[in-house]
Amino acid sequence: MKRTSIILILIFIGLVSCKQNKQEKEHTISEKLEFTKIIKDGYELYKPYKEVKAVLILFGGYPEMAEDIKREFKILDIARKNNIAVILSNFNQKLWLEENEKYELTKSLEDIIVANQLPTDNIVIGGFSSGGVVSLLISNFIVGMKQFNIDPKGVFIVDSPIDLVALYKSSEKNIARNFSELSIQESTWLLETLDSNFGNPKVNIKTYEDM
Repeated sequence: MKRTSIILILIFIGLVSCKQNKQEKEHTISEKLEFTKIIKDGYELYKPYKEVKAVLILFGGYPEMAEDIKREFKILDIARKNNIAVILSNFNQKLWLEENEKYELTKSLEDIIVANQLPTDNIVIGGFSSGGVVSLLISNFIVGMKQFNIDPKGVFIVDSPIDLVALYKSSEKNIARNFSELSIQESTWLLETLDSNFGNPKVNIKTYEDM
């Protein structure tokens, strides 16, 4: 009799456990299904199934693509829980933007937002390292032009080289210090890039200020 009772208790515990596991699995699947993932050549879009309250547009560092942003900035779960759509851009490798690049990038962002029926008036743009430079410049461009159907409410940048003259000078210092081969290679490339596009800031400071 005692053995039978123990068996019945174990069976009951097993059934409860299986039910809980099933409920947890269904809950997990339900949560995953609350996001629609759209992958294109230029971006990845994560769109909540429910009414989208806001849009977050993110730009990564110099060589970073959407996958890199997603790995380094764990924002998708928070966005999903708050019904925020996230656009992870593959636009990168920019320390400044020419006027035509600003227009083309803005138009592509506008097309993404309109095509996917996302809010046009509750948008935040952010970026990391050189992606922060893009975020700042493109936000200023959109707000200043007032001719697009998207209206950023905020912008944030993280560890971004927004002062090109300071970047030039720090590159010179890094080469003089001769601290590491990697640092020298990067700084040499930066000096060559800035020199070839804008010249030396001691002579062409106006060009740097404009950019």
